[in-house]
Amino acid sequence: MSAPPSIRQITREALGAAAPDWADELLKPLNTVLGQMQDLFTNNLTPRENLAQQWVEVTVTGGAAVPAFGVNLKGRTAKGVSVERVTALGSGSTPGTAPTAAVTLIWAPTSVEGKPGVAISSVFGLVAAARYTLTLLVKAE
Repeated sequence: MSAPPSIRQITREALGAAAPDWADELLKPLNTVLGQMQDLFTNNLTPRENLAQQWVEVTVTGGAAVPAFGVNLKGRTAKGVSVERVTALGSGSTPGTAPTAAVTLIWAPTSVEGKPGVAISSVFGLVAAARYTLTLLVKAE
């Protein structure tokens, strides 16, 4: 892998004498972004490390409680949980029961064994007593 670019800012002098007067106002936000990107690349942060998110699969039964679970968000508290996929689980040759509506949930950040976690208090759109695997994306700031 090549080294990250070393340019942290663009100066008025680098643009030359023909640069218009409004160039200074454009350079301020541009240089802020360039500096932040240089810091990101220099520290070798990946989008996953920078965004702190985790995919989690949880098996639930419609109408039943969901146990709290821990998440690995680099020590940060969960700020968002989205339902990305719902898979109806059947048994043997019997197919699973499809959800009755869009699956949504009510959740809150919690602590599980002293580490960040998620507590789901309600899941909507599932058929009572039917089993499902929910694929969730848990995000931190």
